Amino acid sequence: MSNGNQNNDIVLPHLCSDFFLWMCFLSQRDESVFEFELPNSEATMPVAFWIDDRISFRSPAEEQTRTVVTGESIFQTHEAYAALQSGKVIQDLRVFLRVYEREYVMTLKAPYLDISSLKFPEHESDGDVAVILERMLFYNEVMMALEAIYQFFVELRTTDEWDSLGSYIRSWVHSEGGKEE
Repeated sequence: MSNGNQNNDIVLPHLCSDFFLWMCFLSQRDESVFEFELPNSEATMPVAFWIDDRISFRSPAEEQTRTVVTGESIFQTHEAYAALQSGKVIQDLRVFLRVYEREYVMTLKAPYLDISSLKFPEHESDGDVAVILERMLFYNEVMMALEAIYQFFVELRTTDEWDSLGSYIRSWVHSEGGKEE
């Protein structure tokens, strides 16, 4: 979402680990479905996301990834919780995003929510110009959805409600990670 080298970044690096953990929490609880109002419009944009099949962790004091968990149902494994319980933060995660009926897969990377490996839905357009325009539409849709999710998170993160939700998320990490597989 951001270049990372600009002074006017919309993503604050110190919030990225909280944002990723919040996304994992919602995804695991099947609470990651939203309906966002579109700017300057009466219309809404339905958005859903869940964490896909890869997540990597690092120590906050280091820049290199130290733990990578892959496979289906990442938060059904002890390794993901153990990494979080040991104080590691999420470095990047693969996200499955549904906007309207179109589905996208991408990797979000800390600390600036950089996007890599973005996969668009199958193209239905014929001709080079139509394909380019459709890809531009898809890219814009992804960016609008991610910006809406992040803005929702930031607004939540700056309220008093975050103290109790943050505590609840920490409890989730420690209680779920202690369960037997």
